[in-house]
Amino acid sequence: STVTQASCETNGTEKHVCSRCNKEETRDIKAPGHKWAETGRENPTCTASGKIHQKCSNCGETHDDTINALGHDFSNWVEVNAPTCDREGTEEAVCSRCGERSGNTRSIPPKGHRWSETARSYVQTPDPNTPGSFIDSWNVTYTCDDCGHTKVENEPF
Repeated sequence: STVTQASCETNGTEKHVCSRCNKEETRDIKAPGHKWAETGRENPTCTASGKIHQKCSNCGETHDDTINALGHDFSNWVEVNAPTCDREGTEEAVCSRCGERSGNTRSIPPKGHRWSETARSYVQTPDPNTPGSFIDSWNVTYTCDDCGHTKVENEPF
């Protein structure tokens, strides 16, 4: 017969009496331990810890386990100032989970001009090596497709 019932955390005792000699014998009943089952969850964020709510199916005791805060993951980069044809831009590291801005910036290289020929005119310039003669050439105007900046280059025939 059982004298003390075992609980989840405390051993119990059991007592037997020999039917022939009436000698009593006792032995421990080992505590089975809690049998935890999850009953709910609060997920962690970058800055706040979360919890796993549990309940023992043997005794009904409840317990919460803490889940550590995740910390920020500054692996995404967001453009702060767009680069132009001839000026650098900047981008900032942003948390991929919550969008928190890190303050850590880096440069984006200039895009460079995309030149297209927009005008061509015939010109004659004096030949510095031969007095009285001329060099025929083109003045070619190029315009950047992105910013509208222009440049003129002289191209010989």
